[in-house]
Amino acid sequence: MATMVFNTDLCPMLPLVTSACTIISTSANTVASTFAQNYMMQQMKNARITLVEVKTKGHLPHLTAGKMVAKHISDVIHEWIARTEPLTSIPPSLLPSYDRLREEIRVLKEENMLLKRENEALKKPAIDETTKLATVSRPGGGSHESSPGSGGS
Repeated sequence: MATMVFNTDLCPMLPLVTSACTIISTSANTVASTFAQNYMMQQMKNARITLVEVKTKGHLPHLTAGKMVAKHISDVIHEWIARTEPLTSIPPSLLPSYDRLREEIRVLKEENMLLKRENEALKKPAIDETTKLATVSRPGGGSHESSPGSGGS
């Protein structure tokens, strides 16, 4: 386990983190001590960090205490959603105008109608000269309908 952890050390990347982060650790972590958590928090200066400690042993709490970790993740997500600004807080200058939206909807409806017509045309057999029934005059005054390629007799 230690070899895997040290071979995947991403500490040099920590200062690049700018998004909100939740560090979930265990109360008895056999690989990373509280020193490691504090180091991560110090390095991620541009991130808003929440530290959560799960009462279990081991380095992989999502395996040793999956339900507790899932609960913490769910809480974090709900907290984030509660802090997220509604769409109405976006400045109107960044939103498309009502007229532009109506025009885009009109164009989409036209394109949709064209596609429907094309689909209908593909479903119907095309009638052209090779598929029309032909009336063939026969010697002796009779006529017979045939389609091209059927021999006509």
